[in-house]
Amino acid sequence: MLVNTVHSIYETSNFLYRMGYRYLDRVADVTVFVSNEVMGQYVKERLTSSQRSAVVHNGIDTSEFVFDDEARARIREEFGLESDAIVIVAIGRLTEYKDYPNLLAAFEQLSAACPNTRLLIVGDGKLRTLIEQMVKDKGLGPRVVFTGIRKDMPAIISAGDMLVLASAYEGFGLVLAEAMSCGVPVATTDCGGTAEVIGDCGRLVPVRNPEALAAAMQDLIQLPSATRKELIAAGRERVRNKFSIDATVKSWYGIYEGIRS
Repeated sequence: MLVNTVHSIYETSNFLYRMGYRYLDRVADVTVFVSNEVMGQYVKERLTSSQRSAVVHNGIDTSEFVFDDEARARIREEFGLESDAIVIVAIGRLTEYKDYPNLLAAFEQLSAACPNTRLLIVGDGKLRTLIEQMVKDKGLGPRVVFTGIRKDMPAIISAGDMLVLASAYEGFGLVLAEAMSCGVPVATTDCGGTAEVIGDCGRLVPVRNPEALAAAMQDLIQLPSATRKELIAAGRERVRNKFSIDATVKSWYGIYEGIRS
């Protein structure tokens, strides 16, 4: 029994990867994708067969990713973030496909309308020096904090008032599910599997459109309290039902049972 798994949508542009996936499609019993969007792309480009393809969404431990009020205060104090500041969290490697220029352009616009906003950039990568320089050039230095690599994701997410993913492409967008599980609203670009993650429990905007992203963030900031609570509750319920470890294991069992039969 041979199972091939695919986690990224951008590998279809690489000739060697394309040849590899075509070969694996012939020898594998099934190719499993992290989202329907990714599977659709590979099938469309004839890199895999729809008859031998399946989707299993990434899963998270929903008992670990919960809102932590004590951690919220501690993380904010650690990075000098005011208790009444509106903190936007962005998590991911500082690489091209995460499109931090898009995020910074959107945050620059948002800051003009909402001066009390702060941006917490979590992660590291080869573009960190360039991105830090962009922050300085835009005059955003006092409002943007770089944390580097962190292992305490539930605490980091709890420190935020929203999580934003501004990527150019994503296979799934696991951090969105993690934030929703923690009860933190999300805004994301429509860059792959992200729409499947958030459903109608967040804000979805086109890629490389900072104006739309800034408007989505401002919309989440200005939500009435009751509407915000409803959005948070719906997001948590969506993650429990679709992206929990139990849901993922159940999907994998179904695939293996199908192959065996």
